[in-house]
Formats: sequence, structure tokens, C-alpha cells
Amino acid sequence: AARILDANGDPVALTGGLTSFKAEIRKGHKKPKLAAFTITAETGNDAGDLTFSLSDAVTLTLDPAQRYYWDCFWTDTSGVVYCLARGSVLVDANITHLP
Repeated sequence: AARILDANGDPVALTGGLTSFKAEIRKGHKKPKLAAFTITAETGNDAGDLTFSLSDAVTLTLDPAQRYYWDCFWTDTSGVVYCLARGSVLVDANITHLP
């Protein structure tokens, strides 16, 4: 999860279709997109929080032996684009065998 704060340190309201987010996983810069996160903007006491998720089916397409990279961009109500976060992704294979 991530939290977006304004200049006063208060959570930014991220609901109502006024802003948009995009976060993707790739093997590197300008490489094909391998996965896109589903991003949920939280409300109430968690206003300003973003939750990132991938489905089981999408996660299964990622190779545990490969290092991937991700970033997240936010377009605010004025159309200004911000890179909120970026980093690497490592996938752990299940250790426990489930039925």
C-alpha cells in the first residue's frame, strides 16, 4: 500500500474519478508490459491510501527466477503526471504444496 499526502501532510482524497493511476511490471525500460496492478483508492479513515494487487492468474505468469521492475504513475485533476514509486519485483514460488 502507499499513501498520498498533500503539502500539509494530510491524506489526499483519491476517489470520485478525479484522478487516475497506472502501475505496470516489465523486465526493464521499454520492454513489453507483463502485468498491470489493480489499484484501489481507499476511503474513510484510510483516505489517501492506495492498495496494489495482482490476481493469482497474473502472478503465476511471472517467473520466480526473473527480476522484474515496476513503477506507478498518478495523474492528478489538473492532468499533471507524477511518478509515485518504482522498484524491483521478485516472485517467490510456493514452498508448501497445496491440494
